[in-house]
Amino acid sequence: MIVRGIVGSPNSQGRSAELVQLALQGAKDIGADVEAIFLSDHDLKPCSDCTDLRCHDEGRCIFSDDLPKLSEKIDTSDGLIVASPVYWSDVSNSTRTLFSKKIRMRTQKTNGLPALGMLVAGGSGNGCTEAMRPMYLFFEKLRFRTISSFPVTRYNYTQARDYSYKGGKKIAEMAKNRSKLDPVALQLLNNDLRYRNYSRIDERRLIARLIVDNFEPSTLDERKIKKEWTTEMGRMKNLFSRDQKAEAILILDRIIMEGEKRFA
Repeated sequence: MIVRGIVGSPNSQGRSAELVQLALQGAKDIGADVEAIFLSDHDLKPCSDCTDLRCHDEGRCIFSDDLPKLSEKIDTSDGLIVASPVYWSDVSNSTRTLFSKKIRMRTQKTNGLPALGMLVAGGSGNGCTEAMRPMYLFFEKLRFRTISSFPVTRYNYTQARDYSYKGGKKIAEMAKNRSKLDPVALQLLNNDLRYRNYSRIDERRLIARLIVDNFEPSTLDERKIKKEWTTEMGRMKNLFSRDQKAEAILILDRIIMEGEKRFA
């Protein structure tokens, strides 16, 4: 049994890489062989959306690059972990290129393959759930047995490290009893994945909640700040329930702006 982790960041020492290594360690502790794959070490030429059907019929692109090697790695895995940094509410360019080219190959070898995706957003955390859409779409089109992804920001990085390790263990456990998904099961699974249908406002509310929940005050003034944030979160929830979104969004923006400074 082999579980592979794909790192879509050009930074081999960054957070995406660290989370993949933690997930692979979790899988290894269950008894899996593991391998980390860094897309930055591979040549992936962008898909040209050509009419040549070699990718469909022969499993290879008209361009000579490392797609066949990466595709084989995916197809022969018993479990898969993919992590990408978030750039402008999307996965990295190398990750998206892999997704778009692999989907076009229409392989059936990945049906039921357990998979976990991790999206790592810097700065304010914006885009952390929006970037899950291309990740989830990739998993769905290849018929993976996906477990819900999770947003990674500076506000919840400690929890993310723990989740990554546990997620790797879960993927390895699922790999032991892999089974294919029929079309109905595939639809039901992907429809219910967490964060899949989040709007931009839903995402901002999530970020604000992560800030408030994970801020650990060490002084009296900081305790007052956390109390104020908690009160404001309650007020914001009431405003949203009364469809007073503009005023609620102002509260969201203020908490996130102040939180960025506190978590700098």
